[in-house]
Amino acid sequence: GPREPTFEGRTLSEWMMPPDSFEPDEGWNPERAIRAMGNRALAASLRWLQVEDSWMTRNLCRLADQQSFWEPNVRRASDWHWAAYEVIRILGPDARPVVPELVALAQADPRPAVRLRAIAALHTLGPVAENAVPALLTVLEDPNRSVRLEAALALGSIARQPDLVVPRLLACS
Repeated sequence: GPREPTFEGRTLSEWMMPPDSFEPDEGWNPERAIRAMGNRALAASLRWLQVEDSWMTRNLCRLADQQSFWEPNVRRASDWHWAAYEVIRILGPDARPVVPELVALAQADPRPAVRLRAIAALHTLGPVAENAVPALLTVLEDPNRSVRLEAALALGSIARQPDLVVPRLLACS
């Protein structure tokens, strides 16, 4: 896949998820690093939203949960999802270029969990994601209840186009 962006010799994932043994120095500032990486960090966050745990990771973690003497040193998909949301949150209005790609995932990805995460990212952006409103209105018809709920929450967070949104939300109740 594409190479991860770097800043001051560290990759984006190193800035977002340092090893447990890491001791930050005075220059440790992930927000500054993410802002410096800008759109390159956004591209990585889109990939991270789509990460799913492999069979091996799921089983390794299940095994680890059954005992207390060993903890696997593995990144879970949920770690990558959190990092993606953080990148989008930190970039705020500068994350606007990713809205069309999040909309495409929200509407068309066959995996409900990916649709849900894309909508949650739009939710994180709030009013910055105003261009997503028409698509989110269609997602209110998604077959997955959790996806529909997240779409309604995202529409509330975006808080734009009330003439379109409010009647559709009232019709959902």
